[in-house]
Amino acid sequence: LDGARILLSDAMGETLWAAGKPDKALKIYTGIQRRPQVRLEDSYLYVRSFSQMARILQEQGKDGEAREYLEKFLGLWKDADPDIPLLRDARQRLRSLSQ
Repeated sequence: LDGARILLSDAMGETLWAAGKPDKALKIYTGIQRRPQVRLEDSYLYVRSFSQMARILQEQGKDGEAREYLEKFLGLWKDADPDIPLLRDARQRLRSLSQ
């Protein structure tokens, strides 16, 4: 995948989720994660895909799976600035799932 296709895949995942098709969105995000070149070409979207999957799974009531994806996301960005809004949101969602 080149950068534009990765970006389009991410946008398609968001669109499908917004359109009420979470299972199709999950397939898109899983596809992003399965392509090793995505880690190199667009690591932000690769890492973000774990957060997106967690949000969808949490919305579906699959809290255990959502927790796993949030932990993976936070682990990948463990050295990032802790004030990044996406990180703050993920930590808050993980706390709510752990209660």
